[in-house]
Amino acid sequence: MDRALKTRLETRFRDRLTGPLRQRHDETEIRIGAGDVPDILRTLHDDPTFRFEFLSDLSGVDTGLVRRVAGSSGVALITVDDAAENTIVVVAGANAAMTTLDEADRAVIADADLLMLQLEIPLDTVTAAAAVAAAAGVPVLLNPSPVRALPAELLAAVDILVVNETEAAALDDARSAGGHLVTTLGAAGAHYLGPDGTVAQAAPPRLSAVDTTGAGDAFTGALAVAWSRGDDPATALRWACAAGALATTVPGAGAAAPMAADINRILAPGGPASW
Repeated sequence: MDRALKTRLETRFRDRLTGPLRQRHDETEIRIGAGDVPDILRTLHDDPTFRFEFLSDLSGVDTGLVRRVAGSSGVALITVDDAAENTIVVVAGANAAMTTLDEADRAVIADADLLMLQLEIPLDTVTAAAAVAAAAGVPVLLNPSPVRALPAELLAAVDILVVNETEAAALDDARSAGGHLVTTLGAAGAHYLGPDGTVAQAAPPRLSAVDTTGAGDAFTGALAVAWSRGDDPATALRWACAAGALATTVPGAGAAAPMAADINRILAPGGPASW
């Protein structure tokens, strides 16, 4: 699923869409973490039906910092081919309005166990959030998608960089910046390279893929959960690969993210043979 540049970012979407458009990493980590993700920072368009449906899915999560703005929410337009591979065009919508961090945002970041970021909000805001976390000693996990050049100050604050093969090729300099580097390899699993040269690799369980759209998001969310609870890199990688594989068995993105119990079940003795 990493053979082509799969995600690109646009600025406008002609028609306003409402309904349960699921935001990928947000819901993925919340589902996998089974209630262990206490705070969420994001931006929604000001549509009451959309807000109710999105926020009602986040039971047990503090949504007090969710912002509401005029206009459309972010939209991901996805095509899936006969091999279950996907291409995604992302329109930022309300996400583009998250241009600043207020004191409440900074406080919750500084108090977090881990800050997970990707690039569907403005790059300056991502960089500022990473700097707040780094100053507070909070680990920063960055999935640089949609891929673009990364400023040096952002890379300096990132502890864990998670890329697919296409993103890795586009960010060759970033991969040598130090820290923990995780590269997803599609059906082949994932590879880990630590700052001290430690290497780990994990393969996913053998499951029948229907749609790979949410696989990378499920992988990244699961990796963040495993890392924040103190799993070693090899264990975290194995858990994340299982989450990504499970996500391919259900159409869609956020709704395809497995629960923690699903991941543990598939990795239990007697589960699908995977390595």
